[in-house]
Amino acid sequence: MQTARFVLVILGLAACQGPSTPTPTGPLGVSTSPDANATSDLSSAADLSVDLAASAPDLAPICACGENQVCVQGQCQDVPTSCPCPIESYCDLSTTTCVVGCTSDSLCNLGRYCDTSSRKCKDGCRVDTDCAIAEVCQSHACVNLCPNCDDGKPCTVDSCVRGQCSHSSGNDGAVCASATACTQSLCQSGQCKAVPIVDGTTCGAGTVCTQNVCQTGTCKSVPLADYTPCGAASVCTSGQECSAGVCLPVQVQDGSACGMSSRAPICTDSKTLRTYSADRCEIGMCAQDYVDETCVGSCSNGTCTCEGAVCTTGSPCYQTQGTCSNGVCNYTPVDGRFTYPSGCCGYCSGGAEEFIGCGSTYCQ
Repeated sequence: MQTARFVLVILGLAACQGPSTPTPTGPLGVSTSPDANATSDLSSAADLSVDLAASAPDLAPICACGENQVCVQGQCQDVPTSCPCPIESYCDLSTTTCVVGCTSDSLCNLGRYCDTSSRKCKDGCRVDTDCAIAEVCQSHACVNLCPNCDDGKPCTVDSCVRGQCSHSSGNDGAVCASATACTQSLCQSGQCKAVPIVDGTTCGAGTVCTQNVCQTGTCKSVPLADYTPCGAASVCTSGQECSAGVCLPVQVQDGSACGMSSRAPICTDSKTLRTYSADRCEIGMCAQDYVDETCVGSCSNGTCTCEGAVCTTGSPCYQTQGTCSNGVCNYTPVDGRFTYPSGCCGYCSGGAEEFIGCGSTYCQ
């Protein structure tokens, strides 16, 4: 680029020097001579300045300069008396001198355009690309013609280029909706998708023998390992352990002592006496063992009495009528052979009954 600029400068010098004799000019001071060594019209002079400006480096911001000065790379410089000319000036071929002004946009600093009617460089854009990406250049002013480009979608990137909205996929990995216990909504390729969180993540309150964990995006109840302790011991359990997600007591051996070792007898009604043995464990619970018996007389204050007692027995080895003592019937044993109603025979000894046989052989 630097080499091209140097060549154009040399050409510009040659064009500006011209012949030594006066050269006819038109109304704008541009040479009208057909001489091949001179430029024949104003456009040639403009083209020369355009090439010089096009190859110049980017310029600094415009500065406030005096009369017959131009702003070159942020510095005010006097306009030279002869061509070639700096930016914001052009070569008047009729006098081969530099004049502050322009004949085309390319002779103006960046951010300025050439008002060809007045041949002055003025602030303003030339083309759309002089403006921000969302703007267009209209009448040398940057105008934002973009509407509201928000499409309401969290997984797109909304933009405006020269007044036209565009929506491209973006924001990958960004949260785009409310999460559930086992999923999170994230942007993926322009779409809001529910993504399962890591399996095994706790997702809610379980029970003493279960835990709620995430599995493939769903919250599930999972049993704790069997034999996991889940409760305290009691009088007939050694504790509680989990089994298939349920807390069960660990029973001590049935018959183990528990509770009270003894209780006083009670009357459950006027004829029934209940006597207790020591409490024992049964299937994990402490049970009260007792025996109910019917009094021959009556039951009072936890004791059988002889009041109203009738002592009779149908045993062949005792006298039919007995006597009552301390609420108990006592009978006198009868020893010897006896006959059953069926005709068979037996023998009594000390109240014990023994069957002998049937028929005359046994009953004589």
